[in-house]
Amino acid sequence: MSTSSTPTPQEALETTQRWVETVVVGWRLCPFAAPVVRQETLRYVISEARTPEEVYQTMLQEMLLLVEEPEEKIATTLIVTPYTFARLLPFLDFIAAAEATVEQAGLEGILQVASFHPRYLFEDAPRDDVSHFAGRAPYPTIHLLREAHITQAVDGAVQTDDIPTQNIETLRKLGKQHVQEIFQGLYQKPQG
Repeated sequence: MSTSSTPTPQEALETTQRWVETVVVGWRLCPFAAPVVRQETLRYVISEARTPEEVYQTMLQEMLLLVEEPEEKIATTLIVTPYTFARLLPFLDFIAAAEATVEQAGLEGILQVASFHPRYLFEDAPRDDVSHFAGRAPYPTIHLLREAHITQAVDGAVQTDDIPTQNIETLRKLGKQHVQEIFQGLYQKPQG
C-alpha cells in the first residue's frame, strides 16, 4: 500500500502499530511508550470518521473511557484519523479545540492531548529538515495521555524537557534519507 491510497481500517491499524514499534519505541522517541506497548495498555482507535465533528465525538468518548477505566487497563490512547485532516492546519485547529475541551471539561491535570500528522512541520526549522519527523505519524493521530502517567515518568527521572532535543538529535544521527525510507516502508505489508 502506498501513502497516496486510501487504507482500510485494518491497514491503518497495522501501519500505525509498525510506526509505534519501529519509530516511537525502536528509536526511543518517547521514553513512556515501551512499557505501555509491552504491557498492552496502549489503546488504538481507528476512526472511520469523515468529518471533524465525527472525530470530535470519538475523541469525547475516548476521553470519557480514559477517565473511567483504570490505567492498568488503558494507559493511553491513539485515535488515528486516516480519512480526515489530510491538511495540517485544519488538524492543528482541531487539536487546539481538543485542548480547550480538556480544560472546559475540568480534565486539566488529568488528561493531556498530543498530536502527530504525516505533514507535520516545526515553525522554526527549514521545510526539508529531518526534525519534522519527530511530529509525524503515518496518519493524523490524536494522542490522549494521562497526566499521572507523565508525572510518574518525571518522578522516575525522565527529563521531559530534554525529549524534543534528544529526538531531533536521534533523527539527525539516523539521517534524513534513512528516516524517509523507514517511514515509507511503514505503509508496506511485511512479507511472509
